Amino acid sequence: MKITDPWPTCQDANVSMVRTDAISLMRRLRNALRCWSPTIAVAVLTAHRHRRRTLRWQIELAARQLENALPLPPPIQVSVIVQQCLGSERPLAGCYLIGQRSDGSCHVLFRLALAVGDRCLDIDTILASLAEQWIGFVTQQADGPSVSVPIDLLTASQSVNGREADPRPSSWEFQSGSANLTGRAA
Repeated sequence: MKITDPWPTCQDANVSMVRTDAISLMRRLRNALRCWSPTIAVAVLTAHRHRRRTLRWQIELAARQLENALPLPPPIQVSVIVQQCLGSERPLAGCYLIGQRSDGSCHVLFRLALAVGDRCLDIDTILASLAEQWIGFVTQQADGPSVSVPIDLLTASQSVNGREADPRPSSWEFQSGSANLTGRAA
């Protein structure tokens, strides 16, 4: 009676399973890299290392989210430069420049300011400036007409038609006797 060793068959099965898992992993990695746009370059020009890393990470994340929500046409290369202030006639939070390279491809440079006048901008304001510029560029590249509908949020210090605006309620609770959902009596 001949005894066969089960190890070689198990070893062959393990190699086959590892090969299948490796191929599957490579396919998932290739698909993930295809979805991520590597053409977005971010440069943050500040001397503070921690702030530079944090801003760069936040802006790269926002740019990927904007790319997913509002994709740019494929031949466009995007760069984002963040600097202390923008040299212009008036203080700006950001602007974008469009250029065409010698090979015919388009390059967009988004410039963001860390400060406007004497006011330092927080990260949310910087990201909002990037989003506004991105939206403006994408709608400019659209084939058909685009319409911008402004939405104005009133504050207590603003006036409407020459008189002081009513302050907004602190909560959106429904009050009895109210015909609207603002919490103020009608």
